[in-house]
Amino acid sequence: MQPYASPVTDKVPPSMKDPEQLWNGLWYNPMVFVLSQAYYERRGMQIQSWDDLLTDPGMVLAFPDLASMDMAGEFLCSFVEMRGMEDSERYLSSLQSHVAAYSKSMSVNVRRVASGEADMGVADASVARQYYKDGAPIFILYPQDGTSYWLTGAAVTNWCEDGELTNAFIDWLYSPDAIDVLRQRHIFLSEALPPANPEVDAKGRELVLFPVKKQYSDQGRRDLQAWWIKSIRFGKEK
Repeated sequence: MQPYASPVTDKVPPSMKDPEQLWNGLWYNPMVFVLSQAYYERRGMQIQSWDDLLTDPGMVLAFPDLASMDMAGEFLCSFVEMRGMEDSERYLSSLQSHVAAYSKSMSVNVRRVASGEADMGVADASVARQYYKDGAPIFILYPQDGTSYWLTGAAVTNWCEDGELTNAFIDWLYSPDAIDVLRQRHIFLSEALPPANPEVDAKGRELVLFPVKKQYSDQGRRDLQAWWIKSIRFGKEK
């Protein structure tokens, strides 16, 4: 890949671009909490962090299968990076008592919450925002102790033949026009380039991201997902 930098990409946070600018982050999709209307009215003000998911013994949670999706695997890797293996195992084991069923689709989690089948769900923000903007009776909350995110970026290949056009296109991808195109297609991602008016949650709070380095390989992610299956979901390894 060829390095690319411009006054536009210079504004992208360092955590969302390659140090040599071989790629630059465009948009990201964070994991968020989704609450049913009834549960938000009852306990919404008390939900601030990931640990708060453990405080209500009767809460029914819609949670992703952490081994079935790359985005869910990203959450697992980031969570372990933040908390370490031992604390992550304790947390995820405790959380399991609230999970009615693990879902292989983020949209399933949001539907379960919207229908009242679950009190809360964990899903990606893009899917949650789609349902919310379509009128689903849900509330979106951002974990205030941070959350993981799936990053989409842009890069210039070594065999690119029209650098001027490519560079102009990359800069356009950061423009409001590009965001409008995404939203017209019902894709609601967060912008890597800090927006003037960031989207807030139901309590008016901005996103907080895990300060992770994401220094793991695809094989490392798969190994961690295999650990989750054996140690947490089916509890065969301690």
